[in-house]
Amino acid sequence: TTQIPKMIYNFNQAIRKPVSILVTQPRRVAALNISKRLSYELDCKVGELVGYHIGMEPVYNSQMTKIFIKTTGIFLEELIHNAEQMTYTHIILDEVHERDINIDLVLIMIKDLLKKRQNIKVILMSATIKTESFANYFADVTKDKKHPPIIEIKENLFKINEIYLDQIIHNYNMIEFKDIPEKQIANIFEFNLESPTLNDRLFDIAFRLIEIIHKDYNNCI
Repeated sequence: TTQIPKMIYNFNQAIRKPVSILVTQPRRVAALNISKRLSYELDCKVGELVGYHIGMEPVYNSQMTKIFIKTTGIFLEELIHNAEQMTYTHIILDEVHERDINIDLVLIMIKDLLKKRQNIKVILMSATIKTESFANYFADVTKDKKHPPIIEIKENLFKINEIYLDQIIHNYNMIEFKDIPEKQIANIFEFNLESPTLNDRLFDIAFRLIEIIHKDYNNCI
């Protein structure tokens, strides 16, 4: 998500070729965090070389920004009202496997746009996408009417640590459990699946667990 647009930008900068990259994200939080990360990696402030647009909050410079991170809904509005005037050289549609109505409409409109403007490069990205189905869908709008290339990036497998609640309680002396007999601790995590709720006590416990694991999870084991 962060490295592909950065590589495209760096490559085009090296050969002195103009570039304008759009990356779409289904969720606002993801769009915001990706713009922050890319800005950090490219050593710039958010809103300069890298900008974002979520909801009613556009944070970019039309002259300076080269990598735009936008929610899928914002890009859909752009396609509807301004498709012919778009200046993007690369459009990266991320998380396309989610297939909500915005993503589906964007895919339909992008295919129609490529019939008129084949100078735009479109990249679909997903960890679980059915590659053949999407490649077949776009095959008839490629320049040579052939199957678009499919690139698979091997994933990195990370070690998974299983941390049990009793280990955390013992190692961190969690006061949230001090007045609960050990045999009854599991009972406070019981939920009504038909109407799940989170009371104040559960919220405090959940917040504390996240805080502990985030800061020092190795010591929990």
